[in-house]
Amino acid sequence: MKKLIVYNAETSGLTVAVNASEVLRQCSVESELLEFSSIMNPVGLSEKLLSDVDTVIAIGGDGTIIKVAKIAALHNIPVLGINAGHLGYLASVNVDQLDMLKRLVTGGYSIENRILIKAEKYKNGVCIGSCDCLNDAVITKNSLANIIDISVTIGNDTINYRADGIIASTPTGSTAYSMSAGGPVVDPSLDCIVITPVCPHTLLNRSLVVD
Repeated sequence: MKKLIVYNAETSGLTVAVNASEVLRQCSVESELLEFSSIMNPVGLSEKLLSDVDTVIAIGGDGTIIKVAKIAALHNIPVLGINAGHLGYLASVNVDQLDMLKRLVTGGYSIENRILIKAEKYKNGVCIGSCDCLNDAVITKNSLANIIDISVTIGNDTINYRADGIIASTPTGSTAYSMSAGGPVVDPSLDCIVITPVCPHTLLNRSLVVD
C-alpha cells in the first residue's frame, strides 16, 4: 500500500513533500504527490484514495488538513498532518520532524478518532443542501445591522437566542471560531458538540457542551 502526500503549494509544502517522499522511499514505501489546488474538486482526490492508498499525509496549515480530512473520512482513511502553515493545531508533525514518518512503517503510532457534524439545509421540508463539517457549522445573518432569532432544539429542550449567529462546533473545532467567540477548548477525543452563540443580545453568554 502507498502513501498519498497532499501539499499546499502556497506554503513551503512542495519542498516538505519531496523531503517526506524521500524519507518514505528510504523505508521502501511508495508515495505519490498531489498538489492541494488540484483537490478543490473532491472527485479527483477520491479517485486517488481508492487506488491502494492506506494513509494520506497532508502538508500545509489547518485549512489544508481539514479539507483533506473531510474527503479522506468518507473512505475511512487516516490522515497525518505536517505543519507548513501558520497555526498547525491539527498537525502531528513539524517540518523538522520528518524522520517521524518512519513510524508509519514500524507501527510506532496511534490513530486518534475525530467526529464530524453533518449540516443539512431544508426549505419547505425538502433538504436542499448538506455538508460534512470537521470544525463547525455556523448559522449567521446576512445583514450587518440586524440580529436574528434562533431556536436550538436539543432532545426535548429548546433554547432561544437573539444573536448575530450560532456555532455548532466539534471538539476539533473548539480551538477555531467557537474559541474566538468565547467558547471552551474541548479535548478532541470527546464525543460531544459545543453550541456557542455569536454576540448574543443577553447578559448571559455561555456555551453549551452537549452529547
